[in-house]
Amino acid sequence: MAAFKNLEEDKRQTRRTLADAFDVIERACNVKETPAEVKILELRLATGQIVGAAVSVWFSELQSVVAMPVALEFRAVRIGGDARETFAISRLHGAHWSGRGPVRLADGTEVNALELIKTPLNHSDLEVAIVREVLGFLKEPEAYRNLMDDMPSEHKEQLPDLYVVDYSRLPGLGLHVGLLPPIQKRLASSGLNASLPTIASALKRAGISYGPIKVPA
Repeated sequence: MAAFKNLEEDKRQTRRTLADAFDVIERACNVKETPAEVKILELRLATGQIVGAAVSVWFSELQSVVAMPVALEFRAVRIGGDARETFAISRLHGAHWSGRGPVRLADGTEVNALELIKTPLNHSDLEVAIVREVLGFLKEPEAYRNLMDDMPSEHKEQLPDLYVVDYSRLPGLGLHVGLLPPIQKRLASSGLNASLPTIASALKRAGISYGPIKVPA
């Protein structure tokens, strides 16, 4: 079976709703309505603590997958209800939607206006970009985790690699303080404006130290 195409993975942090995933499919495949299934993979620290779940929307008929932000919960309105409720992200695994009408969860609950609540793990889109830029400078591929490693072996050949920063692997990494301005300039060239204190704060929250230290070769 052919491998699934991972569409616009670099923009996963900008998406919040299943409709956002269908927008990607419409741009890539010129299709507005098609069966889709939501899948999640839990992210755990070395301690075993669950700190979020990687969410993705699978379009089997189109052999495509659209990645969503890491989340712990989602909001939605039950059919027949009039107020948004907050649900554990585990209830989203196995949900189905075709692009129109209510989303049907695996337990049969039908909801509208579904929106992911991004986990504090990634803090903000800007901080994620800062951490990725730093990891690029340090050439630390081991700081990333391939979520497909957690999938059953019989499915791996047909699924695309899906890498996320593994924050449990960041403590202990160090960055020379002199690299902060170049990182700031590279972020600015991508349209992301961050002050040096903002960059320093993002590194601290991620567990990456900085100072007059030797940068790994």
